[in-house]
Amino acid sequence: MIDRAQVERLRKQYPIGSRIELVEMVDDPRPIESGTKGTLLDIDDIGTLFVKWDNGRCLGVVPGKDVFNVLPSDQPEKAGPGVPGTPQSRHKTRRSGQER
Repeated sequence: MIDRAQVERLRKQYPIGSRIELVEMVDDPRPIESGTKGTLLDIDDIGTLFVKWDNGRCLGVVPGKDVFNVLPSDQPEKAGPGVPGTPQSRHKTRRSGQER
């Protein structure tokens, strides 16, 4: 279980409105497709990052299980993995399995 201090670090590291690109979602019967982008809506008290995906779904990614990139806010969205000079943050996350 994640403690309050860890949740606060996540909230500082990933401000609401951050753009996320999913690399891999595991342990979900209806996972979001890899490569899908979305906007961070909220981080709950157990550290789940709830994202409004561009495909219309709302589903959380959880530190430790799912893998995602945080797209830099000063780079155009078309930039991404494999594009020289594009900084990317890759994160392995745990998921709660609940869709909002």
